[in-house]
Amino acid sequence: MAYKPLTDSQWELIEPHIPKQKTGRPRTRNREILEAILYILSTGCRWEELPQCFPPKMTVFDRFKV
Repeated sequence: MAYKPLTDSQWELIEPHIPKQKTGRPRTRNREILEAILYILSTGCRWEELPQCFPPKMTVFDRFKV
């Protein structure tokens, strides 16, 4: 299955279900993180192979495991 980025209408449905950050350093945008996670899951690539067009792999992985 090929990776397809989220449409704006899909993101509008998902966004309200993502918890808001309360304190700390500003986070990478939630949509960018979700796009990277969906890329990993849909392509089967390894975390180390995450393309550079996405946020850093450790940032994505840390948010994935939460």
